[in-house]
Amino acid sequence: MRLLLISEYFPDSATGTITGGVEARAWFLSRLLARRHDVTVITSWRRHQPRFQTIDGVKVHRPGQHHEYANEGKAGSRFRFALAAYRLGSRLGPFDIVDGCTWIAYPPAFFIARKVGARAVASYNEVWCGLWIDNKGWIVGVLGEIWERLSLRLSWDHFIAISRFTAKRLTAYRVSAASITVIPCGVDTKEIDDVKAAPRRPGSICMVARLVRGKQPQLLLEALAMVARSHPRLFQDIQLTVCGEGPLLESCKQLAVELGIASSVRFAGWLPAHGDVLRLMKESALMVHPSTVEGFGIVFIEACACGTPVLAADIPVVQEVNALVGGGRTFQSGSARDLARQIVEHFSGRPIPVGRADHLDWTVISRQLEETYHRLLHQGRTGHRSESSA
Repeated sequence: MRLLLISEYFPDSATGTITGGVEARAWFLSRLLARRHDVTVITSWRRHQPRFQTIDGVKVHRPGQHHEYANEGKAGSRFRFALAAYRLGSRLGPFDIVDGCTWIAYPPAFFIARKVGARAVASYNEVWCGLWIDNKGWIVGVLGEIWERLSLRLSWDHFIAISRFTAKRLTAYRVSAASITVIPCGVDTKEIDDVKAAPRRPGSICMVARLVRGKQPQLLLEALAMVARSHPRLFQDIQLTVCGEGPLLESCKQLAVELGIASSVRFAGWLPAHGDVLRLMKESALMVHPSTVEGFGIVFIEACACGTPVLAADIPVVQEVNALVGGGRTFQSGSARDLARQIVEHFSGRPIPVGRADHLDWTVISRQLEETYHRLLHQGRTGHRSESSA
């Protein structure tokens, strides 16, 4: 098959410097698919990156103007990338499948597919309709809301949802369930097995996430301050490492000082080598993920593959992932008090069970995606229909 994937961000070397879950999915799946198919990726360009390169058989194109990595804002830069992606993709064809991997990639992927006669696929990580303003503020939120709602009105040939929760959200916005296939995220179990790590230190906690509002990093700091007050002897052994960058980094550092726990918190920033992130997980006695905004949460299953227990906010997708891996525990979303209680219990004789992720290896996930593409190519193109018109 001739496949085109459009991802806003994509690594520029075989070491895989990855900025988030959407990019990780595109990175692992494209390289595995390239073993058997002709795979092209269109992604954004930053000044230090080559315009074109081949990585593990994947042809990577970076059109348009400089587009730096950003989790917040950059609406104008993102729209320019979408236009540049469409212009390039329309010239690069023909393709059999064009797959948009994230919100900004949906319209260019759809219109490229229609222009070159390919099947149009939207790989959906999260549905934010109705949530954009809450998650991103008024300016970006309104633009994002309009962009996503218009994207969902396009006559896609198929949707790939990374969780049943995301699939359910799609059907709530009138996407036919028959046009959705659920294919979860995965892990590279071999890469994880190859990572050498020091023994876990009792009391070590890690958080691996972008430091943005939806990930709730302040909540974890507030919970640790409660542990320090209620169980001072237990807290003496606790050391939190926060891996990630974002607009809340400085305010989190200040909050740790104000709460009196700064000496027990290390802000590691963004770790460019994925192996270093995995090493941190392997060396931690607990990973805490207080996020209330998730489409899946690759870090959950990566932690499981590292043998690390996960304590996460009690949101629907977390319940789904915990069921997939058969481990983990949840706390009441948004409650620092309940999070503190669960941390104390974990380190006081009621340990959180560790899940298993071997059945979620990326090689297994890539086969599922490949089968979905094949099935789609052998079906007539009708476009998805809304439930009300089906």
